[in-house]
Amino acid sequence: MALDLVAGKTIGTRFLPLASPLESRKRWILAGPPPGGTIYIDAGAANAVMERHSSLLPKGIVRVDGNFDRGAVARVCDQEGKLLARGICRYASKDLAKIAGKHSQDFLEVLGFEYGSVAIHRDDLVVID
Repeated sequence: MALDLVAGKTIGTRFLPLASPLESRKRWILAGPPPGGTIYIDAGAANAVMERHSSLLPKGIVRVDGNFDRGAVARVCDQEGKLLARGICRYASKDLAKIAGKHSQDFLEVLGFEYGSVAIHRDDLVVID
């Protein structure tokens, strides 16, 4: 049978992926692990995430609830608690709480380290319509 395959004969059934790797990742974010906490964002950040499909910057975070590590999935809500998105966090909850509302140039001074300028990168963020 292997020789038939090498010879170019059609053997078996080929299953193609239904989605791109990025789309599969986003499906996992939605259906995978339960969220470790909630990130509440201001109206400007909500607009950037929902309308412009931007990454979530700590500057737009107003509050962090829950206790989660870097790499955990978190809910992203507006200030009234409406669920807007879910995403994989680049910072632990305790660190996000410290840099909430701050610009990226302040992260190193506040935390002593940094994992980049975004709290959740747009490729790791799934907007809930």
